[in-house]
Amino acid sequence: LNGITPYTITLSVSNQCGNHSASQQILVLPRPEAEFSETMTSTTCSPVSVEFDNQSSGNPDQFIWDFGNGSVIAQQNPGNMVFTADNEPTDYEVILMVQNECGIDSITQVITVMPNLVEAGFSVSQIAACAPLEVAVTNLSEAATDYSWQIPGLFVSNEEAPELTLTEPGNYTLFLYATDGCGSSSAQADITVLQSPEANIVTDSWETCEGVVVQYSTPSGATDILWLLETEDEDYDLQFTGSTVTHTYPQSGAYGVELHVTSANQCTANEQGEMWVHAPPVASFTAAESEGCSPMNVCLTNTSTGAESYQWIFGNGQVSPESDPCVLFINESDAVSTMPILLTATNQFQCSDTYEHLISVLPSPQAAFTLPSEGTCDLPYVLTITGEGNGDLVWSINGQVTASGHQMSQELTQEGDYHIVLTGSNDLGCIDTHSAAFEAYPRPVAGFEALPAAGCVPHEVQFISSSTNASFYQCYFDNVTASISQDPD
Repeated sequence: LNGITPYTITLSVSNQCGNHSASQQILVLPRPEAEFSETMTSTTCSPVSVEFDNQSSGNPDQFIWDFGNGSVIAQQNPGNMVFTADNEPTDYEVILMVQNECGIDSITQVITVMPNLVEAGFSVSQIAACAPLEVAVTNLSEAATDYSWQIPGLFVSNEEAPELTLTEPGNYTLFLYATDGCGSSSAQADITVLQSPEANIVTDSWETCEGVVVQYSTPSGATDILWLLETEDEDYDLQFTGSTVTHTYPQSGAYGVELHVTSANQCTANEQGEMWVHAPPVASFTAAESEGCSPMNVCLTNTSTGAESYQWIFGNGQVSPESDPCVLFINESDAVSTMPILLTATNQFQCSDTYEHLISVLPSPQAAFTLPSEGTCDLPYVLTITGEGNGDLVWSINGQVTASGHQMSQELTQEGDYHIVLTGSNDLGCIDTHSAAFEAYPRPVAGFEALPAAGCVPHEVQFISSSTNASFYQCYFDNVTASISQDPD
């Protein structure tokens, strides 16, 4: 057990009296035998990490490791040990000495460490700047053949001298791992990306019309804001500050807009835009008449240029989208009424122009009257009418003037139709008429002839009416109604 070998010794004795034996166990202890193995957990280039495994036998109970680098450890398994070399290969004699009560044993193995000539190093174009930060790397490493660049979780490259762009503000560490296949080295650099302001131009539209106020604004929280606006001479002569500016372009064309912002950390941002300014149409029209008596019908001729739609607003409250409308103006007052006509002409860019023209609507005499009845059967008949109206009023019957003023009385002696006209006129030359028909009805005269007037029973007689001015007939035979025909049999 554990390298110990037991031996049993037995002694037997005898005489005339009998036999007897005695036994005793002898333990033979082993001599220690030193043995170990080493496993390199890295390359053979400095620094070299070696894991040692004690494989000694013979049940040693004391251990001394001498690693040849000044380190001496008195324990069974020392774990990992690191060996280095400067500029030349270096041999390290590793000695393991084991001991127990039976003796001492040792073993020596040589660890050869190659020098690590790789030295990682680099510089960056800028270590602190505004986002987006473009970083150019200059590789200063020595004796390396392979490279690994890392910003953990963000950037990986195996190029010798990569370029990278950091868009988000924050603090970053760029690591370089350089190797020649044996030795390796690392270097790192801290990079700070500063928050850049946002340069956003906000406007309602990038198209506008001549003479229209345009507003530019930016939501940027920058401390310094500068606007540059291009003018007609193609120079950026107009400069403004502040988050909101307004400008009116007097001439059509394409105009550049530049926004330059600077934050408190002196980071800058820029944005450009182009405003298209369109010329408006030219609104104009002519009226067939500019002055007339009420009711006045005015037809308009549209002479606008460069427009595709129209909106008319008339002084009487009416509107129209037609190109060449007609409108009726009515003036019910006693004074001249001035009616504005406003035309708005609009083109495809929603640019518009307006033109206004005034129409003078003269008051009408407004002649009117009402007949006492539609006609009469009583002749002679005195027809009396009271009229309404302004200015001078003249009455006429069948073209003959009969009276003037608001009232007319005329004796009618003949049957027939009478065309009655009231004509009103004022000092402005406006005339208004009102007419109506009045009829003097003739009285009916009954008459008939019976043919033949005499005859034998049964006697058939035809009655021929010679009545005049009749529209209804009723024949009686012995006071009994017999027919309503004009010529009954």
